[in-house]
Amino acid sequence: MKKKPFFKSPLLTATKLVFLFFISTSLFAGNNSYLLQELVQDSIKKSETHKEKKANRKEKKKADIQTMKDLNTRFIISLNGVFASLNTRVTFKGPNNIVNLSLGLEDNLGLPSNRVFIAASFMYRITPRSGLYIEYYGINREETHTATEEFYWNDDTIAIGSSFSAYFDTQVASAGYMLSALKDPDAFLGFYFNLYLMYIKTGINTEVGDINGELGLTVPLPNIGVIGMFKLTKWLNFNTTLGIFSLNTKNFGGTIYSLNVSFLFKPAHWMGISLSYREFDVSFYDSLTQDTSYEVEYNFKGPALGLMFIF
Repeated sequence: MKKKPFFKSPLLTATKLVFLFFISTSLFAGNNSYLLQELVQDSIKKSETHKEKKANRKEKKKADIQTMKDLNTRFIISLNGVFASLNTRVTFKGPNNIVNLSLGLEDNLGLPSNRVFIAASFMYRITPRSGLYIEYYGINREETHTATEEFYWNDDTIAIGSSFSAYFDTQVASAGYMLSALKDPDAFLGFYFNLYLMYIKTGINTEVGDINGELGLTVPLPNIGVIGMFKLTKWLNFNTTLGIFSLNTKNFGGTIYSLNVSFLFKPAHWMGISLSYREFDVSFYDSLTQDTSYEVEYNFKGPALGLMFIF
């Protein structure tokens, strides 16, 4: 038996094809519309979630700041009297780093090895996990001395029996940023990065031979370290910092080390009395001419007693 064709006529065939195309397009458009609607809804949800998270972070930050204000832990001003034992050495070097002279300013030039100075600092807790701080202190020493042996200072000769005045002045300013791993307003444990700006001036004045040899240098040295501040009891806190950094180039370089360990007694919520131990050690070198250079080694260590105002 002869099979009948599925499409009886060209017109019927075209009609069926158009109908099938319309059905397929409608289904595809419907699916696409559904997918598009799902994408839009997902985007709206994500946007709302992001806004909610951002708003929650702002509210939490405000709450943390208000907590620090209520606990009087956001701003700290400190004044410390440091009873320092000092050690200073200046070394002059010629070509090929051959040492021409190395003088201990306390031992050879008679500068006082003990000095009391004031160190002032300010700390601002931005959030429980971050903060800024600055510190400044200055130590000026001068002494008149009679040479017991002949020595050289830079290009000048100091004869035996000559009377001279030696001095070593230090001005130190420091600013840094702190970041803690803890979110507790009563505790801080993390790292800090700060920049020391040191102005050091040393020299000898004498009327013999009209000698006035002075070395002056402004030294910018970064420092990286760890910091911890903990509330032990209602009236006792423990604070400590430890930092070290080294930078060396062909013509200039230095190393810096600092340590501070303190206990803070708080007779009132806005005031504290601190008892601490401090160490600070810095050495740096610089070129005088193409063939000559000098190196300064300077450190102090000792206890400190201070007042701290907290608000």
